[in-house]
Amino acid sequence: MSNSRDILAFVHIGKAGGTTLIHILRRNFFLSSFDVRPLSKNSEGTFSADDLRKILLINPRIRCVMGHSIRAYSDTIDYAPNLRYITILRDPVSRCISQYQQRVSKHGEIDFDTFLTRDWLPNLQTRFIAGSQDLELAKEFLETKFFLVGILEEFDAFLTILARKLLPYGFDPSYQPMRVARHSSIRDEILYKYKERILELHQLDLKLYDYARSTLLAREKLAYGPTFDADLATQKQRNQDWSPSRTKPAIDFVVRKAYYDPVTSLIRVLNGLPAKGLR
Repeated sequence: MSNSRDILAFVHIGKAGGTTLIHILRRNFFLSSFDVRPLSKNSEGTFSADDLRKILLINPRIRCVMGHSIRAYSDTIDYAPNLRYITILRDPVSRCISQYQQRVSKHGEIDFDTFLTRDWLPNLQTRFIAGSQDLELAKEFLETKFFLVGILEEFDAFLTILARKLLPYGFDPSYQPMRVARHSSIRDEILYKYKERILELHQLDLKLYDYARSTLLAREKLAYGPTFDADLATQKQRNQDWSPSRTKPAIDFVVRKAYYDPVTSLIRVLNGLPAKGLR
């Protein structure tokens, strides 16, 4: 049995604008979006078709799923052929430094040399897309499995195109940036001392990022048509004037904390996993 519902699936790569996009998605898919996580040991840390089946039992109206555990190489597409993957890539050097700053903010000081030895760090974006450090496979997946691929450095362009591609669904791409890193002096110091080492660790990510920017996103802009520049300017102006409603986020927060989180935590515990897990 398969599920033919159109479901947007956001592959959330850390420190690439994902938190801001999640708030946009929650607002637009009000009470029909889900911050997902693996629910069984068989998932092996990746959101699976079995996990999606469980999520649709919890809320049959789901139109959008998002999280760090969503992968385009998983078996979810077999269960839901109309799953529409989206993701945002980021300049690998900036993303690496931003992740280091987040690590220090959450867990305390760690020197950058030690941070660079983490085995999950090299070419992280390529591995998120392909499941391995296989650049050609990652390109193929972005080309064939993704509904839309953007880059953080052109976030407004990504949102403008996404709104068009989701028509006739009324998608409002207005937003306020979330979790913007500060302390640029730290970034400048790291760049001065470690830029070459960061580049060495992210050779595949650099090529994947350039492919997303110069091929995939460029193609989407062309397909959009002659009004793209004007619509992009309108989107940017709307962001300056936009003031978010507090009602929807408050209701969404209550539903997630009072219903989704307890139910999914219980399912994880019953399947022998810790109550909390990677979203």
